[in-house]
Order: sequence, then structure tokens, then C-alpha cells
Amino acid sequence: MATSQKPSEGNRALRMMGLPALPKRLPSRNWLIFWAVATTTSAAIIYDRREKRRATARWAHAVSHLAKEPLARPTDMPRRLTIYLESPPGDGFRVAQDHFLEYIKPILAASGLDWDFVQGRQQGDVRAVVAERIRRAPETRKGRQRREKPRPNRVGEGGGKLSNSR
Repeated sequence: MATSQKPSEGNRALRMMGLPALPKRLPSRNWLIFWAVATTTSAAIIYDRREKRRATARWAHAVSHLAKEPLARPTDMPRRLTIYLESPPGDGFRVAQDHFLEYIKPILAASGLDWDFVQGRQQGDVRAVVAERIRRAPETRKGRQRREKPRPNRVGEGGGKLSNSR
């Protein structure tokens, strides 16, 4: 007694959910690897952006109460931060600016704080500015005027010889 079986019409669970039947052949190994890598990379980028937005919103909410606090007197100056920005070694200055704009600026804007920039384009620029501010700090606290730096001699101001021979 030979019974003939009907060919399967696909997965019954998929049919019950209203999904079409899977194709008879799956994609090749290389296509499966490509789609797995592409999907994983896309998912990682989307996850990173979403988490960055969440973290920024969390920190912005944590400091937002500072923006709502009124100043004690009308003559008081608003709170002010000094931000020292220098490029990482072996990298461009634009990278540091982009990180500030993406991660720090939204939080500072939510806090209502004002800020000053000290930007160093070359190695040692920020150090020089900070050292100069430290040197000038006692003078400005005591109300003294800043000392003028002696200017180097320029051409035509004497102090040097000028030769115009061929």
C-alpha cells in the first residue's frame, strides 16, 4: 500500500501569521555574510546615535535647574566657564571642535551657563595662555593695571644694522 504524500505548502506557522512562504533556495553563503555584516554595522551606528542622544538629554536634564535659578542681584555677572580646547596629538583641531559641538555644547546650553574659549591650534598654545592668566591674576585682583610687554625692535627703530649691499 503506497500512499503518496502531498508536497508541503510551506511552513504552517508562517501561513497562519500571514507571511509568505520562504523561497525554495536561500541566498548564497557570500550574500548571507554581506547582509549580516551590513545589518550589524547599521544597527551599531543607529544604536550609538540613539544612546548619544539619550545621554545628552539625561545630562542636559540634570543641569537644567541651573538655567532656572535667578541671579541674586541685578548687578551680578552670570556664571561663566572657561573651556580649554586643544587638538589631540596627531589629530586635527576640527576633531576637538566637533566633539565639543556634539557632546558638550548641548549640555552647557541647557544649563544656561556662559563660556569662554581658549583654543590652542599648536602644541603649547593653551599652556601659554593659562600661564599668562595665572601671572596676571594677582595684578587684576589688586586693581593694578596690566604691565605692557616690551615690544621687539622693528626695522627702522634703531638697535640693528641694515645692510643693502649686493
